[in-house]
Amino acid sequence: MNLSLRDAGKDKCEEPDIELLNVLNDLVEHENLQVRTYVNGTLYSIFTRKKLREEAKELGMPEVLQYLMEQSDEQFKRQIQYILEQLNSGGDGGEQGGDNKDGAQSINANEGEDDVDDEDEDEEEDDDEEEMFDAEDAEFNDIIDE
Repeated sequence: MNLSLRDAGKDKCEEPDIELLNVLNDLVEHENLQVRTYVNGTLYSIFTRKKLREEAKELGMPEVLQYLMEQSDEQFKRQIQYILEQLNSGGDGGEQGGDNKDGAQSINANEGEDDVDDEDEDEEEDDDEEEMFDAEDAEFNDIIDE
C-alpha cells in the first residue's frame, strides 16, 4: 500500500505485467481484516489514475465492491463507499507537470525551463502529493483507524 501513495509506485501499478488489480480483486474479500484494510487503502490510492479505474471497471470491480459493501460492517461499508466514489470519479488526483497519463496539458508554469532541477521538482511534487493525500483523505484514514 505504501508504494501506491507515490507517483513512481502508481506508475509501476499501471504496468500490465504487474496484474495488481487481479491480486487486489482476489484479496478484497480476504478473511483477515488487516489485509482487507490495506487492500482498501491501496485501491483508494491507485484509483486516482484513470487507466487503473478503467481496468478495474473492465474487471467488474464496481459490482464486487458493491456486493461487499452490502455484506460488510459499518467501518468497511464506509471504506468501500469512498473507494467506489474514487473509482467513479472523473479527475486524476495528484497528477502535475507535463502531459499526465491521460493526455491533459501541464499546469506547471516552469515546464521546459532548463534551470529547474528535475530532482528538486520531483521531490516537491511528491511532497505536494503527500500533503494532498493527507488533507483530502483524512476522513478515509480515520475510518481505517477505527
